[in-house]
Amino acid sequence: MFVYSLMAIDFWSGWKSEDDHKKELVAQANDLHEAAASWDLFLLFKRKAFDLAKKVGWEGDIRSGNFFVSGLPAEGASEIMIAWKQDNNGQTFVASPFALPWLDAEDKIEG
Repeated sequence: MFVYSLMAIDFWSGWKSEDDHKKELVAQANDLHEAAASWDLFLLFKRKAFDLAKKVGWEGDIRSGNFFVSGLPAEGASEIMIAWKQDNNGQTFVASPFALPWLDAEDKIEG
């Protein structure tokens, strides 16, 4: 996983909310057990991202309405990346299972 610390991002075209992501997981699942398993994997990804983000300056807060999910193309099935905006100063964090070289910055961590 790669977590990037960026200056404030204010435009989120193409991203969806966490609630919309959860609804999609449920709609795509064959049954509730599969939906729950997919949601659990998402929560693990999110938790790991939050842990890593603290190492690059995240203070642990999220500006209301500023947590987003986006798809990433991958072989076989798509992956996701997440992003959120810190409430204190608008600093933005992006977590991805793959390196995003166009975001490479000094404040990045791989874990």
